[in-house]
Amino acid sequence: MNYRQYERFKLTLAVFLLLGGLLNPSVMFAGDCLDEVKTIYQSWNAMQLPDSDDECYHLKYSYAIDYRASSDFQSSFQTTEVTICGDKVRIESDDLRSYQDEENAVVIMPRRKSVFIRAVTMQPHQAYRENLNLLNRVLGGLFDDATLLTCSELSDDGLRQVALSIKAERQHFYPFSEVRFLLDPANKVFREISLLYRSDSEIERVTMRYHDVNFTAAAPADIDRRALSFALSDDKRLRKALRHFRLVDIRDDRDNAD
Repeated sequence: MNYRQYERFKLTLAVFLLLGGLLNPSVMFAGDCLDEVKTIYQSWNAMQLPDSDDECYHLKYSYAIDYRASSDFQSSFQTTEVTICGDKVRIESDDLRSYQDEENAVVIMPRRKSVFIRAVTMQPHQAYRENLNLLNRVLGGLFDDATLLTCSELSDDGLRQVALSIKAERQHFYPFSEVRFLLDPANKVFREISLLYRSDSEIERVTMRYHDVNFTAAAPADIDRRALSFALSDDKRLRKALRHFRLVDIRDDRDNAD
C-alpha cells in the first residue's frame, strides 16, 4: 500500500469507522429487521468524539477485502486499532502506523520502508463531522434504494443477519449490490458489516468486523508525545530504527531519502 492508496483507503475506511460509531448499546430493537437497522443509523447523529484528551475514542476492527478468482489482486485481511484523543490520532496495523497531533501527521509503512510526513489540514472533530455528513448522504439514499432481502437468526451464537438488496433500477449508483449487517440482539450492536459487490467488480466482498468500540476509553500514557517524534530524532533526521526508510516530507513538497 503506497501513500496515495492509503489516502483512498482512508475514504473507504471512514464510512466503516462511522458505521462502527453507530454501535450504541442503548438502542432498543423493535419492529421489523429494517427498522432495527434504521434505528441504529438514526442514533449515529448523537455520537460525538470526546472533547478532552483524558477520554478517547477507541476502535479495534478487522478489515477484509476479498477479490474474485479472476482478479490479479490478492485478498487481504488485517486488524487495526484507532485511538482519537482530542487532536491526537493514532492508527496502528501490520501495514502502517499513523500518528497525528494538532500540527503534523506521520505515516510509517514498515513493509514499504517508507515514512510520510504532512501538515494537518483538518482536525479530528471536523473530519469526523464531515465524514458523518458523507455517511448520512450514503446511508440515507441506501435505505431508499434497497429492500429487505433476508432476516435470519443464527442459532449457534445468538446473532441475527439482516441483508439489504439494492433495487435493480438503482444498482448503477452503487459498486455493491447487497449490504449485510450482523446484529447481536443481546447487546444491541452491530458485530459485522459486509458489502457484496456487483459481478462486474474485481472485488467480491468487503467486510468490517468490530472487536471494540469505546467512546470513553482511557488515554494512552504517552498521548502527549509529538507526532514527529515517532519518525524524527532531535537532529531532524529519521530515527535510528528508520534510517534505511525513504522519507517523503509533504509539508513543503520535499522527497528525501535518508
